[in-house]
Amino acid sequence: MARRLHLSEDTAQPLSRVSRRTRWRGLLFGTLVLLLGLASVGKLELAYAGEDEAIEQHETAAGRLDIVRSPDSTIEIKLEGKLLKREDVLSARVASSLPNNTNASLLLIEFDSGGVGCPAEYSILDLTIPGDPRFTEMFGNCSDAPHVEAKDEGLIIEFPPFAKAPAQRWRYRGGQLSH
Repeated sequence: MARRLHLSEDTAQPLSRVSRRTRWRGLLFGTLVLLLGLASVGKLELAYAGEDEAIEQHETAAGRLDIVRSPDSTIEIKLEGKLLKREDVLSARVASSLPNNTNASLLLIEFDSGGVGCPAEYSILDLTIPGDPRFTEMFGNCSDAPHVEAKDEGLIIEFPPFAKAPAQRWRYRGGQLSH
């Protein structure tokens, strides 16, 4: 049986070959669009050597505190280069400290989820015992607008109502967090 080839009028090439080339171009274009779309929303990490991205740096009573985004996009809190805490959140920052200077020994850290349902949670980093930095458990009512007051060698943190969560008042003193 003889096979018949049809020629395209403008390219003078067999139609099956033009169709195959067109399909590959479409597939490559579609793949490129998909990859660019994924990269733009952060779902695809493009290859790079990967170093920590500095978010904040503070001098404390125990040394330099760094808040960084690691190459895997987690947030790391380091004291003098030593990893203290790693969280899978959008960002973190020191919301308040006691005393409010370069010798801070109590730091209120805000962890930002990037969401609107519960945009922030908090933890206190206690540096009052030399060589033994400690974090409290996460706390708060999801509000990202707490009022912080230094009182009796500790912190009072008041959260306004947020969505359906009522206002909350937390106290940290002597290594203890209470609600």
